[in-house]
Amino acid sequence: MQAAGLEPRGSRHGDGVFAFMLRDPLPGLRVYLCPPNSLTHQNRLRFRDILRQNPSLANHYATLKMALAEKYKDDGDTYTRAKSDFIRETLNTDTSPASAP
Repeated sequence: MQAAGLEPRGSRHGDGVFAFMLRDPLPGLRVYLCPPNSLTHQNRLRFRDILRQNPSLANHYATLKMALAEKYKDDGDTYTRAKSDFIRETLNTDTSPASAP
């Protein structure tokens, strides 16, 4: 990963998911390596599936992301943190059997 220019960011949440980042060109690129059966990865897939099943919710998330990208265009970490409440709330309120882990 480093040979490809990706900067290692470590396992920032202690969950075994390792992050790498390519800063240039902006807005940059983030790559995550997840261990098998990772709860973090399972939640990302659940969130994706919820958005696919709910176009209105997906549009709301897209609007939020665009606003946050403009607000935090030079701060990817803050941008990511700012999306967390929406993602957590979406995962916590979804009860459809298809999205259960």
